[in-house]
Amino acid sequence: MEHCMEEKRLMKKDNFDIMVNMPVPKAILRLAIPTVLSTIVSLIYNLTETYFIGLLDDPIQLGAVSLAFFVFMVIQAIRPSCP
Repeated sequence: MEHCMEEKRLMKKDNFDIMVNMPVPKAILRLAIPTVLSTIVSLIYNLTETYFIGLLDDPIQLGAVSLAFFVFMVIQAIRPSCP
């Protein structure tokens, strides 16, 4: 737990340094790229999964996959970065 708190503190300091010392467009890109890439990977996975579940021709299973993706995205958005 102590390691997690130290990691968060260092990350917060690094992000602060980026926002203070870098030009704004470069800082925004540097901070946003990992989030955007993560979202794109999740989206590609969901589209692939939805396609193959759709081949089963069962709307209940397709609805369950769509709901599960939504729940997964909400949990991913609110979860802490360390366990």
